[in-house]
Formats: sequence, structure tokens, C-alpha cells
Amino acid sequence: MKHVAIVTQDYAPDTGGVSVYWQCLLEQLSERFVVVAPERADAQQASRVIRIPFLYTHIWPRWLLLMFTLQKIIRTHAMGHVIVGQILPVGTVACLLQLLGKIEAYSISCHAMDVQQLTGRKRLLATLLLRRARVVFVNSDYTKDLVSDYGIDASKMHVVTPSVSKMQVASVVPTLVKQLQGKTVVLSVGRLVERKGIDTVIAALPQVWKYFPEVVYCIVGDGADRERLEELIARTIPASKRSQIVFAGEVAGNELASYYEAATIFALPTKQKNGDVEGFGIVNIEAASFGLPVVASDISGKTKSVVDRQTGLLVPSEDVAATAQAILELLQDTQLRTQLGEAGKRYAAQFSWQSSANVIERAI
Repeated sequence: MKHVAIVTQDYAPDTGGVSVYWQCLLEQLSERFVVVAPERADAQQASRVIRIPFLYTHIWPRWLLLMFTLQKIIRTHAMGHVIVGQILPVGTVACLLQLLGKIEAYSISCHAMDVQQLTGRKRLLATLLLRRARVVFVNSDYTKDLVSDYGIDASKMHVVTPSVSKMQVASVVPTLVKQLQGKTVVLSVGRLVERKGIDTVIAALPQVWKYFPEVVYCIVGDGADRERLEELIARTIPASKRSQIVFAGEVAGNELASYYEAATIFALPTKQKNGDVEGFGIVNIEAASFGLPVVASDISGKTKSVVDRQTGLLVPSEDVAATAQAILELLQDTQLRTQLGEAGKRYAAQFSWQSSANVIERAI
């Protein structure tokens, strides 16, 4: 049986959602699946992961390098099918290899932002690539709707949702978590980019503090938006309250579990920003698996990572007043918090990497 290559620009040691997605899926997929990822000096050798040069630096089109190197890999490892991790530029390479008879077929994996941001010539090219693909994998029903706008029939698409990897609580509790224990903690977890909506939570805090002045807001993660968020806090939050907003930075998996356990509510009201949108929102499922009620935007409702009034409360995107009201409702109603938290645990249990891997195996 021929091998299947998952060709992706995003893979460990990258920490983004797409990187984790493929890393976890590969662990569950059969031995005929391999990942082809870019060369990186800090990448450790891993079973079934092939590192190759991806893009030229000064030659256009830059993806020609990937085409040349991928052909050698396909020939050496007898690969018949390529799953494209990014529609552009990897999809272009896979389509040309299929037209040249180097592979039997290719499939494309979409994660919302990659198809929503495309316009003009790039959108026309993506439409061609999607139509020629044997299968289109999408990470949520929301992404499925976005791909449908390209004229792709629903029968060709298969939903492969992210899942939650079981996290063990660290044997040594981080110092910051010790400081949070016993307090009323609103928690956000994610890469610090503007679409995560952390600024919306910050803006909602003064209203929350009117009724619950002891609330601490803990932000786990790092990224390009941190400087802007810190400036926002300095500009809008009274000096006496700034110590109640804590940046934890990047946190290892076993330590992250401790933060979830110390939290009272999870809040991540994501938004769409310049075409950048959350494709699924796996951290909402992750938080729910720890029994946390979730406050999220209606975007998360579309992806089904949060079910309104069942696993959390949905608010309009970028609505500060509604976000504050949702947090207050959960803080005021212990029974509702417990009810949503318990339902969230049951809901999170439905998601598994093995089930998602099985979808890919059957479709291929």
C-alpha cells in the first residue's frame, strides 16, 4: 500500500493550532501516513516526519523548491496521495504533481482563515485547487460553510475536528498558580493575537469589578499582541487594579492543567479581524474538559466549540457589555456554573483524536 504524505508548513516545534492538530493526528493515523514539514534547526528527529526545504528565498515562484524536493520524497517513499496542509502555496504544488502523474491524487485540509482571507487571483486559484482535490477536510461545520462558498459540494467534504489531549497536572504546582488558588479567576488561554478577543475581556473587567472586586484575570499564552494589550491595560485600567490582570506567558502542557484547575470561568470571546478568524476554538473544549463554564463569542457557536446555555454563554463578538454581563451571570449563579461545567465535561468527551483520524483514514 502506498504512503500518504501530509505536507504542512506548520508542525512542531511550532506551537500554533495547526501544528498541534497535525502532530496529534499523526499519532493516531496508521503507519502509511507521514508528515512532510519544513527544515528547522530546532526540530528534533521524529518518527514518520520528513524535513525538507520548502520555499526559495529570492526565486519566484518560491514554491518551486517544494515541488522539486517533494518529487524526490514521493519517489523515494512510494507516496500515492498528498494531503495539503495549506491550500496556498502547498495546494498549487500538489495539483501540479497530480497533473504530471507524480501522485495519484491530493486532498486539502482547511481551517477557516486560510480560505476566508483569499481574494481576487488567489481565490480563483484556490477554487480550482479545491475542485480538483479528491477530498476536502475541514475542521468545523463553520469552515465547511466557508468552503461551500467556493462551489464545493458538501458530499466532498469531511469534518475532522481538533480534539483534546489528556493533560496531567504537574507534580510541582507553578508559583503563579499557587497565588491564584482560592481566588475567583477568569482565565484565557491562547496565542496572543488580536482575534482572540482578550482586549474585550480587559474592557469588561471594570464592570465586573463593581460587583466582584476580588476577580483576577489570568492570561496564558504569548504573541505579537501582548504589547498592545499591556498598553491597553496601562491606559484604561486604574493603577490600583492592574495587579489583578496577570500574564502567565507560554505554559507547558502539564502546567497548563494547573491553570485550568485553578480557574473559575474560562473566557475567550474571539472575533474576526482582517479576515483572521478562529476556525474551531479547541481551547473552549479543553476548558470544558476541566469543568469550566465558557464565555465565548457567537463565532464559537458557529464552530460548535461552545453550545449556548449548555456548555457556556455566547455573546456577540466585540460586545464589551455583553461579555461583562455573561461573566457576572456566571459569578452570581453557582448552580449555573456547575451545570454548564458538568455538561461541558460530557461534551468535551465526544471529541477524540482517534475518531478524527478515523475520518481521514476512511476518506482516503
